[in-house]
Amino acid sequence: MISPQPQSHTPKPVHILIVDDSRLIRSLLRVVLEQDYHVSEAKNGREGLQMALDSKPDLIITDLMMPELNGYQMVSAIRENADIAHLPTIMLTTIDTEFNELEGYRLGVDAYLLKPFTKEQLVVRVDNLLRNRALAYGLNFSQSEAGLGTYEVERSFDEKLEYFLKRELANANLKVKHLADYLSMSVSTFERRIKEHYETTPKIFIREFRLHHAISLLKARSSNVSGVARACGFDNISYFSLCFREKFGISPSEVLQAETASA
Repeated sequence: MISPQPQSHTPKPVHILIVDDSRLIRSLLRVVLEQDYHVSEAKNGREGLQMALDSKPDLIITDLMMPELNGYQMVSAIRENADIAHLPTIMLTTIDTEFNELEGYRLGVDAYLLKPFTKEQLVVRVDNLLRNRALAYGLNFSQSEAGLGTYEVERSFDEKLEYFLKRELANANLKVKHLADYLSMSVSTFERRIKEHYETTPKIFIREFRLHHAISLLKARSSNVSGVARACGFDNISYFSLCFREKFGISPSEVLQAETASA
């Protein structure tokens, strides 16, 4: 969990964009987040999309129900733009709002946060998404915050890779060749780039990427274990559970039970 830090004149390298038509909600989010991050605001989905294009924030927190463009429409437009398709998103919604979580994940929503939520729930969601994004780039969280030069140099390759993996997250038939083709590389060149960047093989990288998304979905209580497995490209639930336990030392159902118990 991120600890509140005293105000400082030092620029905060991690930028969070809040998109919500409620001035009160924007203010509440800002009060919590600006202790640790640079925060900007947009009052509707169309304005939020333009600000995302202009400033390319590290994370977007958006309401679902908004004028101009709603949250789903804005996220869908973001995912269709190669310059900002990689941006992680948290969707704010209420329990009584009609929405389809799995459809939202297919559109590119990374996590949901149900209103009313606590400060701790918000901070944990933000922290997890930023950490997962850093992991996708082969960095640790502190390195991501520092904005290392190597991250900037390799950003194009990494962001294209992350965008494609997110787009194909539910595709159980995804092959290494599909990624190589998307990046206009031969399979051998792609394998070498993955080895240089992440010190692993493409198959393991894809599996790790999907597992990190799976644990985020489980912690968000977005679906049951089988639903999360399918949303992350695992068509064999037993294999998913085995990989998940090997990676995190706990079963998917135990994560879901723990989150449900703490809610």
